[in-house]
Amino acid sequence: MSSFDLTLLSLYRINGQEWPQLPGLLALNPPKHPARGREQDRLIVYLTIVGNIPYSSADYNRIVNQVATNFYKTPGSLTFALKSAVENLNTFFSERNLSTTGKGQYSIGALVLAALRGDVLYLVQCGPTHAFTIGHDPQHFHDSQLAGKGLGLSQTTRMYFAQTRLHPGDQVLFCAALPPGWEKAIKDEPHPGSLESTRRRLMAANDGNISAVLLQISDGKGEIILLKPVISSPISSDPNTSPLPAAAPSASSSVSSSVSPSASPLPPSAASSASPLPLSAAPSASPLPPSAAPSASPLPPSAAPSASPLPPSAAPSASPLPPS
Repeated sequence: MSSFDLTLLSLYRINGQEWPQLPGLLALNPPKHPARGREQDRLIVYLTIVGNIPYSSADYNRIVNQVATNFYKTPGSLTFALKSAVENLNTFFSERNLSTTGKGQYSIGALVLAALRGDVLYLVQCGPTHAFTIGHDPQHFHDSQLAGKGLGLSQTTRMYFAQTRLHPGDQVLFCAALPPGWEKAIKDEPHPGSLESTRRRLMAANDGNISAVLLQISDGKGEIILLKPVISSPISSDPNTSPLPAAAPSASSSVSSSVSPSASPLPPSAASSASPLPLSAAPSASPLPPSAAPSASPLPPSAAPSASPLPPSAAPSASPLPPS
């Protein structure tokens, strides 16, 4: 496995309020007993869900952990494992939409699934997602034709594959939808500073809703480090002013006007939370606290599926995600 350390930092603002944790984000080193071919693959899952079906952060955690489980239990080539994990997730959303279409309910997933093998990053994008590399070889990955409008709209899974080689110090940005002003902000400063300085610059470039994740690779011991951003304004504990539909943030997540970055390294020898487990079981380790997910979304509004958007054909042989 690569000796690079991976450091991740959330960029997350809903209705003017910044939050330190991004639902739907998971980064893992390989578990103890992966399928053949997955021993050297480090996985990053970044999922955003839009629609009118509510998902709590606990729901997000179960879904992204199951995506990781499907990836690590799939033998064969890396692209096949990524493709299989995405197809299973699409089956989950499409079958849920089919079961709720009579109620007018739907959910659509925007996904970036990334695997780092050595110094090469392999990407799969679904929906209106964007990925940027900032550093030695700046690149912008986005293809609306191949990536489609999102997961759950059809039993045919639309995917855009890409790959790039990374160098120590490089940063990578994933966003569910590209905020106005960001592409220019990235091009204007192609040589990255710290993750926090890049985060502040991007957050200042747009004052709307934002859902994104920054990651940086550096020489190290193969650890995964989750940073907390410096929040410029206090997080409200009043559920009437919070964008969280189910509950206000817990006391542990209510912070003062300045939150110092903290790191929580995951040694490569630790057991991965993506080890196969029933979807109803809570993950043994999760980078996100079990708070509710926001009701607002940074993705542009999509039309709800029509009365019968999905043909009632048989599900693929791979096991889909069971409904939460």
